[in-house]
Amino acid sequence: MSCQGPEVVGRWRDRPIFHETRRRPISAYPDGLFQPPGAVAGFYTNLTGGPFRPRSSRNRQGKLFTSFAPAVSDKAATTMRHRMRHWRLHHRSDLSLDEIAQWARPVLAGWVRYYGQFYPAALRRALRTLDDFLVRWAKRKYLRLRGRHGHAWEWLHRVRARHPALFAHWTIRAAVG
Repeated sequence: MSCQGPEVVGRWRDRPIFHETRRRPISAYPDGLFQPPGAVAGFYTNLTGGPFRPRSSRNRQGKLFTSFAPAVSDKAATTMRHRMRHWRLHHRSDLSLDEIAQWARPVLAGWVRYYGQFYPAALRRALRTLDDFLVRWAKRKYLRLRGRHGHAWEWLHRVRARHPALFAHWTIRAAVG
């Protein structure tokens, strides 16, 4: 819609873009942006697995502005955290960190490819749960980290600095968030 002129967009102004079974339709405005009706009151719709919400973005000049961008939905993030919790990584002190990374990499890479293309900061917040479990795993695996939660987090940050591509969610870069 944004590549069409205002006279073409004007015809679509009052028509919903999505099917009536969606939660709320998005209206197209002549400025080429997709803005929800009643955006101030809060707006949520699911498209490609994520809701459109007001989010911070950067324009081409690098200035922050509020846009309505999709990201991972709360339900999808909860499902991801639930699945990571069922892996019970913190009880697998028999595995090395490389074995855990090799085991979790396909799932994490799929999530990063699917949900990370629109608003990566929201996905990074959802996948931080895995880092929590890795800290708990390290506290069980290495005796010097037992009872030292801060030291375990420092250990994980050092590992991440040495091997930034060990886990797929460590490669997510976001300009905002």
